[in-house]
Amino acid sequence: MTPPPSQSEVDYSINLITMLVLNFESWISRARFFQSTSKLDKYVTGWINGLNDSNLIEIKESLEEVYFLRDAICHNHIWTYNQIWEGDKVSYINFDFNLVWQGTKGNFDKLLDCTLPSPRLPRTRKMRLNIVPCFIGRQDVLIVFKVVKRALFLLDSKGHLSFVSKSPNVQFGDKLSFPFWDLENILT
Repeated sequence: MTPPPSQSEVDYSINLITMLVLNFESWISRARFFQSTSKLDKYVTGWINGLNDSNLIEIKESLEEVYFLRDAICHNHIWTYNQIWEGDKVSYINFDFNLVWQGTKGNFDKLLDCTLPSPRLPRTRKMRLNIVPCFIGRQDVLIVFKVVKRALFLLDSKGHLSFVSKSPNVQFGDKLSFPFWDLENILT
């Protein structure tokens, strides 16, 4: 197993993922508010499920994993595992979820690629997202970015909402400016 990302990469990654999911919810909620034909459901995922559109099945499954990751970050899921050092190499085993605060594992069996306790790092089944917060890195950010982008543009193309990004370009200093949705190229 490769070592976890550096602490600064983890910190940036969990913040970027949280902001992407919050922006996704904001974009969807704003579009739904201004679209009088759109039923306002309390939760974005509930609204998407209520669309009953077979074209959205794949994106619904991807969003389910993204929200599972978001919950791991925002609800501070507590994981336990063991570090084993052999010389200058480290390995990680015996991953388990601490239920002291949660009480139940919820969707874990449905969304994880393993059963708990697990001898290896648990990930989501479909997209292989790291869900142990201290192992979340830039590849997880890239996956979430692509899912959010795909979801917004798919919902727009199917006529479920009218989505227009207010700031299609991002500017860094005086020299670098490019479309927001091309930021995924930086993460690869």
